[in-house]
Amino acid sequence: MEEMKSSKHKKKKQKKEKEEKEKKKKKHHKHHHHSDGGGEESVQNGTVEEEEPLPPMSNYCLLAENSYIKMVCDIQGNLQDGSQVVVSVIFENKCSSFLKSMEFNVLDSLNSKLQRPEGSGPHDGLVVPFQLPPGVSNEARFVFTVQSIVMPQKLKGTLTFIVKVGIKNHMNYTIPINKTEKCKTL
Repeated sequence: MEEMKSSKHKKKKQKKEKEEKEKKKKKHHKHHHHSDGGGEESVQNGTVEEEEPLPPMSNYCLLAENSYIKMVCDIQGNLQDGSQVVVSVIFENKCSSFLKSMEFNVLDSLNSKLQRPEGSGPHDGLVVPFQLPPGVSNEARFVFTVQSIVMPQKLKGTLTFIVKVGIKNHMNYTIPINKTEKCKTL
């Protein structure tokens, strides 16, 4: 424990010396503000001492990505109903245009079926209940009825969306539904 404290103390001391050197270098600039809100100083705001990557905040993993949109998902069993799996999908707009008319569709398997509104056919997609402005992310949840997950399953799906008026785009993805294995986290 003493070694840990002394190494942290050394790091703080080295950091202070480094900051003082940077201040001396920047003193000759006329309009330098110490709290410029960017760069390394805001990251190392006295709380983050080491540059270790933070552990993932959740089990979200990459589902699919292209130049327009990125989809990450988290797959959870429903504790109230053991025959359901909830797939939470975060849609992130990566382009400079609105993404509209998004439709999420998955091909049903013998054991797993996407819950669709009454009157929908097995090939009908679900309308994503929002549009995405440029640079914005939003989440939607999709429920699957699962009879058995003894065998790992990969459900194939397609997201269709409109970027510019009249041009429909699509992106394919695969949702891994496993008993024990999770998809790789980001």
